[in-house]
Amino acid sequence: MPARSKLPALLAVAALVPLFALALWFRVSSLTMPAPNGDEAFYGVQAARLLAGEAIASKTASGNMINFLVLGSEVPLYLLLGPSSYVIKIPGAMAGILAVIAAYLLWKRALDRPTAIIGATLMAVLPVAIAECRIGAEPAWNPLVGVILLAAAFRGHRLGLALAFLLCYYVHPTYLFLLPAVGLVLLAKLLERTAGDPTARWRSLAVTTWGAMAVIGPLVLLTRGRSTIQWTYQTYGFGPGDWPLYFLRYERLLMGFCEVGPTETSIGFDRTFWFGFGSILAFGSWCLLRQRRWDRLALIGGLALSLCGMHLVTGPDILRPYFVRYGLYLVAPSVLAVACCLRAMLVMPEGGWATVAHRAQTAGMIGLAWVLLLGFKVHYLDHLLRVHEGQESLWTLRTEAVDPKAWAAKIVRRDLDAAKAAGLAVPDRTVVLGEDWWTYRPLQFFLSTRPEIEPGSLESFDGPGRDRLIREHLAGGGYVVGTPGKDVILRVEGLFPPEALTHWHVQVPPHDCLAIYRLKRQNEAPEPQPIVVIRPPGLDAETRVR
Repeated sequence: MPARSKLPALLAVAALVPLFALALWFRVSSLTMPAPNGDEAFYGVQAARLLAGEAIASKTASGNMINFLVLGSEVPLYLLLGPSSYVIKIPGAMAGILAVIAAYLLWKRALDRPTAIIGATLMAVLPVAIAECRIGAEPAWNPLVGVILLAAAFRGHRLGLALAFLLCYYVHPTYLFLLPAVGLVLLAKLLERTAGDPTARWRSLAVTTWGAMAVIGPLVLLTRGRSTIQWTYQTYGFGPGDWPLYFLRYERLLMGFCEVGPTETSIGFDRTFWFGFGSILAFGSWCLLRQRRWDRLALIGGLALSLCGMHLVTGPDILRPYFVRYGLYLVAPSVLAVACCLRAMLVMPEGGWATVAHRAQTAGMIGLAWVLLLGFKVHYLDHLLRVHEGQESLWTLRTEAVDPKAWAAKIVRRDLDAAKAAGLAVPDRTVVLGEDWWTYRPLQFFLSTRPEIEPGSLESFDGPGRDRLIREHLAGGGYVVGTPGKDVILRVEGLFPPEALTHWHVQVPPHDCLAIYRLKRQNEAPEPQPIVVIRPPGLDAETRVR
């Protein structure tokens, strides 16, 4: 039997091991659910082009530089797996796992071991950190680069901090708003190092200030002058105006009410969050003040300035649901700020009541971590399971749910191959038009091994221009893919008589997800209009498939 003094530590480990295991599982289980969207598929397309020796895009659709962290990790996966959804999803999941590991390893060196353990645990269970690492694009990398940036700031390494900041800006320009936090932390470290030497202090501050201006100034001018930034302001009307809504959306961002599932929270939930979050920051800051931990106080104050600065520049809409990537720079500093406060509040186990209090605090923090992790399951994963009507099992590694866009690409490939095998006339270049970015890019990725198939988008065309493209490409042997009942498919059905069309409906019961249309080919054998029904587990064998 273990000694009594070791039993609490063993119990804590026994609670943390399954916690981290479950947090890891939630990052990798059913990984291709939700299915890749247009932004994710964009990088898969670039990986395919790179391997084919073709030119790749230099910028994303939003005008950011293409991220070679994402692209470089997808290229070997594409070589191994081909155009699979896992090529897109695995790098983001790995970035999320690395963020947890880096939080412990780097923050242990830059701060201390207890703070690193608390920070890594929070990073492992924070709902937004899990949710975003399941998205295969730049957002998944924000927690990892944020961890590296804060570690460099707390070590007071100016060159390392400059390089880490450039990496963060490369991942997303919103890291400019984090300058008050990292700047104040660095200032506190420099003042601490040069205490008692005024000459060295002023020289260090001068060099740091000029170096910061040389790095930051051009980045600010570059960001303000970008046409995509101006377009975003004009389109969404950002501007200061609603502080309560802004902080409410900050809460929802951290709690993962932002991408999948419900995006609203109850008044009771909001009050509970702010009571707990505010109490930890307030009491923790008081403890840090008593302990004279100026660098950690600088982080908390800098985080508040960063939050307020972003609202003054952009207003509350920058953190609204489904636009959350612009607020992900806040994840790592929020996690570390809470970790520093919790660490400062810990009573040292020096015997008697102090040991009892320390154990109670440890149990409370582990309980909080479990609440956060299970909260993610309830409002994110369980919602996905409900949407997919019993298709998906969370406890299998593979994804059982059907991706309608992957099936649409499969139908186009099979139809063309069958036509060629039957000796029917098929164009050398077949155009597949998607209704928008979110349909077109995944189709382009899934069809990337077929150079004779050229996907395109109808999103930028409207009215007569859209009709002309539909008519022209369908008459040329192409396909149109869109959502039944929406504009593109209604136009197809209005431009041609039903008897001239062949179509498939990719259906994930009870939803009619995608329709694929083409014109009937010359000498094509008549057959009933096919409807593809993807039958999920749990439906009876009598489900109709025509």
